[in-house]
Amino acid sequence: MEKRTIEPWRDRIAKALMLTLALGASVAFASSSRAVTAALTETKALEIWRMLGDLAFSAIFILLALRPRRQPGLWEISFFHYAGVSAFLVAIAPSGSANGVVIDAVIATVIGACYFLTKGYLAWNVAEPETRGRGYEAHVLG
Repeated sequence: MEKRTIEPWRDRIAKALMLTLALGASVAFASSSRAVTAALTETKALEIWRMLGDLAFSAIFILLALRPRRQPGLWEISFFHYAGVSAFLVAIAPSGSANGVVIDAVIATVIGACYFLTKGYLAWNVAEPETRGRGYEAHVLG
């Protein structure tokens, strides 16, 4: 079986980019507290959702930066989220949300570039560990 290697520079560049995205998402989380406080009752839930989403994506970006080939699905989910938001913003409000479209498109592009730099698709090649004897399932279901 051929051993796949990834050049260290690829991981270093992707780590720097993903940690930069994580920092940006953390700053967005911190700065959105004002939007939550100022939001009308009708939009407060939306602002809280957005604020916590920034925190969640910050954590996801950190995970991807630190362990790029051990997170099956996270690369793809993150990419499709940001690419999808950009596409929907263009479709529903082509001129009204230009800043959001550009920011989300850049984030999606960086995620996609890092995915290929780190060969994040290799995360799907992880074999399930075998269980020996009576494991957790046998105890619970047993």
